[in-house]
Amino acid sequence: MKKLISVLLIAVLLIASVPFVVTADTIDTDIDVDTTINGDDIIPADKIITLTKALIIAPGASLTVYGQLKIGFGGSIIVDGTLNVYGKVTNVAGADPVVRGQGVIMNAVTLPGSKPGLYTVYKMTYDPILKIYHEEEVATSTTYLVESGGEFAFNVKMLQPQHDPVTFPVKANGMTVYNEAGYFKVTGIVEPINFTFGDPQIKIFKVRLPKGKGYIVAARGQAGVPDSEVTDVVYIKYGEDLEFTLRINENYDKSSNIQVYVNGNLVVPDAYGYYRVPALGTDGATSYQIDVFGVVSNELSDTLTAVIQLFKNIFEAFKGIIDALREIFAELGGIGGGLLPTP
Repeated sequence: MKKLISVLLIAVLLIASVPFVVTADTIDTDIDVDTTINGDDIIPADKIITLTKALIIAPGASLTVYGQLKIGFGGSIIVDGTLNVYGKVTNVAGADPVVRGQGVIMNAVTLPGSKPGLYTVYKMTYDPILKIYHEEEVATSTTYLVESGGEFAFNVKMLQPQHDPVTFPVKANGMTVYNEAGYFKVTGIVEPINFTFGDPQIKIFKVRLPKGKGYIVAARGQAGVPDSEVTDVVYIKYGEDLEFTLRINENYDKSSNIQVYVNGNLVVPDAYGYYRVPALGTDGATSYQIDVFGVVSNELSDTLTAVIQLFKNIFEAFKGIIDALREIFAELGGIGGGLLPTP
């Protein structure tokens, strides 16, 4: 009996010293012995597993974490196969980090789908040969796997003209992502990402109100505001009117050929002196530029007027001389009448 007990005890010790090998299975208890995964295993979404020994994911095998895997003291992961992370893989203070090994770590990225009538979502895949992005529509919320350290890009195209694709609110795990190059992109992905969308935003046009020699363009509602305090920029929502006046300096108020253009189109003032561009954005324009021409100083205006008057006087004098000569030749019997210019 004693000999049998000794044999059993030795067998138990030998078994304890051999790494535990797991084939395709669900892991639902803490891992406190060295373990090798040779199949395709999962940690369910409702489980929190603590690892305090070495966990080896063998080549060709995978571990998919839907719940949470906490690496405790003495715990580590050697990834020679594939580690798919949908949930969380975290380290407690002082614990060893994940060791990549020869395999890959893939992080889940969840992207909301399109909203009919509002916007269409496109996943973008970079083509390194053509050096362009290819687009693929995302109709419904979809989860993708992205290799750790990689990037994920997508675009959201508005279907209503009043909605602004640039200011469309997008967040990744609660952090704002900006549309900086005509699309959204997150780089250096090292954890699962859940994108969320806000409501489409109305387009707002930033219009510069120019100032030049002898004039200031002032927005409607700034009557009585000193020239030095007049704002030089206004923000107009899609569909609203742009209205402004043209203030002419007293030393330029004799200008007679002033013209105002907005995006190359002539705009004339109403009876109250207001220039109006109706319903911004509905004409398909993405920006608006105001240009003012014909404002000249009174000195120049006076000079031009004087020059014009001088030529008029010369013409009238010359005309008088011709008329006088015509009368003289007429009295002499018409001699030379045919040589004089006809008035």
